[in-house]
Amino acid sequence: MLKFSIKVVIFFTLIFLLVLGSGRLFLDKKNRQYFKNEEYDNNKENFEIAIFGSSHAFSTYDPRIFENELKVNVYNYGAATQNLIITKALIENEIKKRGIKLGIVDIFSATLSEPPFSERESVFQLQTMDYMNLSLDKIKLFNNVFGKDSLLSIFPIIREHALWKDRVFQTDYYLKNEIDYYKGFYTQIDFDKKKWIKNADDAREYKNQKLKENIQLTTYQKNVIDDIINLFKSKNTALIFVSAPMHKKYLNDNYYTFQKRIKEYLKDKNVPFIDYNELWDELEFHTFDFRDIDHLNLSGAVKVSQHLSAYTKSHFKLNESDEIVLSKNRYTILDNPNKIANAIQHELVNKKVKEQTGIDKLIIYKDNYDRLEILIVGKSLKDISIKASYDIQENTKRQLAKDIQKNINKGKYSKKEFLQNRKKLGTYKGMQYQGNEFKAFVIDCPFNEIRNFNVTIGAKSPTYEILKIEKLKFD
Repeated sequence: MLKFSIKVVIFFTLIFLLVLGSGRLFLDKKNRQYFKNEEYDNNKENFEIAIFGSSHAFSTYDPRIFENELKVNVYNYGAATQNLIITKALIENEIKKRGIKLGIVDIFSATLSEPPFSERESVFQLQTMDYMNLSLDKIKLFNNVFGKDSLLSIFPIIREHALWKDRVFQTDYYLKNEIDYYKGFYTQIDFDKKKWIKNADDAREYKNQKLKENIQLTTYQKNVIDDIINLFKSKNTALIFVSAPMHKKYLNDNYYTFQKRIKEYLKDKNVPFIDYNELWDELEFHTFDFRDIDHLNLSGAVKVSQHLSAYTKSHFKLNESDEIVLSKNRYTILDNPNKIANAIQHELVNKKVKEQTGIDKLIIYKDNYDRLEILIVGKSLKDISIKASYDIQENTKRQLAKDIQKNINKGKYSKKEFLQNRKKLGTYKGMQYQGNEFKAFVIDCPFNEIRNFNVTIGAKSPTYEILKIEKLKFD
């Protein structure tokens, strides 16, 4: 009987270990969160600054700007629709693990919604919780959020049992060229008129927002905020609360009031809070700074990140990191292209092209995600039609992602894009960093070396070849 009992214990222990160890095999690899966590796991450095929150966080605060201006390592933990009770658990896991000295927590009404969550909200909470190690705290959190009847769903292999076949044979996530990504930060590089119209046409516009006295923070919401404040205090870690801006035309009375209640409460708690909805005029936000009515694109993120990094520098003392690596940092490269070994700077000499486009120079470097970034820099850029290409062997094509294969024809990878000058359409001043306007043109480059790299300007004949490199190597 004893031997049988031991065998039963061993059997169920093995089953448990199998369920525990195979969990990630059954997560959706095509999901952005999987891609992000793969990168996170490969990154062993400490983060002096950590950014937490929902999609508002990951669309707004660009770690590169903080890293360039403060010389500290930064990571953006933002995840879509993440609720602050999940954020708190994530913070608790990460503060000691990554040596965090300053936490930046994005807060607004949706991050403080109370359980039970809708099915859609629940799916997004799981996208964060699935990457937390199994622990008693995680089990308690899961029980509080989803209830004891759902506890077995803490294991992806059980929760996703109907999708086992799809999960085992799924393809990896592809980072599209129109998306800007760096250490958790994720947003659209340029303003997309079609997407904006599709999103904004269904939204109602508001003017002269008013406070609604019946909207107050609940006891539950205050407790969640207090828990986060106390957590940072207990870890002797500095804290800033922030709110990313939404487009002012679509900010309704409920949202407006909730922001005021958060501001009042955090003022009483003597905790710094910056509501970027209140800085619309100061930062000169424009429709062209937005991906949709709720989220910034890269242009808007650059504005907020410069402001917040300057605020951080003046209000907190952070020692520069010995681990900081800036060779793939866009803003370091924009500041000092000649000092970055892997960056190529090309000054334009064709006066006609310079006059027509406003381009002073191109800066080319390979980012951390198998992409080649072409930075187009000038005091005032105009409409630009740009094309980049390089040779590729046909037998290599079959090994690449289908999205990359679409840009390959007759032994050549080629991509072109029209970069519109939106300054002529109103008060927008273009995407600015440290006094220069820039645009980012991104192409796939999953290679350590390419041949016959070529950049041309112009949509119609005549086009102008402004850069040609026979052999381009990357470290």
